[in-house]
Amino acid sequence: MKLKQQAVEVSPSELSSHFYQLNGIVYWKKTYKRFKANQIAGCVTGAGYWYIEFKNNRYPRSRVVWCLVNDSWPEGDKILDHINRNKLDDSISNLRCVSARENAYNKGARGYYWETGRSKWTARIKTGTKHLLIGRYDTEEEAKAAYSAAKLKYHQIVQAQERPAD
Repeated sequence: MKLKQQAVEVSPSELSSHFYQLNGIVYWKKTYKRFKANQIAGCVTGAGYWYIEFKNNRYPRSRVVWCLVNDSWPEGDKILDHINRNKLDDSISNLRCVSARENAYNKGARGYYWETGRSKWTARIKTGTKHLLIGRYDTEEEAKAAYSAAKLKYHQIVQAQERPAD
């Protein structure tokens, strides 16, 4: 049987009656069908995300963790962003509820590059629908610093740690 993905979200109370979470890992509270109490729930898909099957639906583990901690699903069209970009780190401190646009700001694009024709490092940033030139610099470090400052200003991202480049 092919499972539907998030066709119907169960109520937070029903979810919490079947699952509990510790540090972003979700466990079964009691034996349910073939699953044993205190067994880790779900599995990792080919795309690298952890999913949990429940009542013929498939839920991203990050959403289940969010619901268990906040006693509600993310609102409306909001999605959950993994702050450190590790798809398997579903700890609540690593999740933030954001719009699709805000999530795109966390995709890891560098925002600066070597411009051969000018022999300079160029820093640019996208804000909404506009592309802004931050500046041109002699060193990669200057361009990176300028881009990081602009990212904090325009994207309003609180960076808990340095993120690795893709």
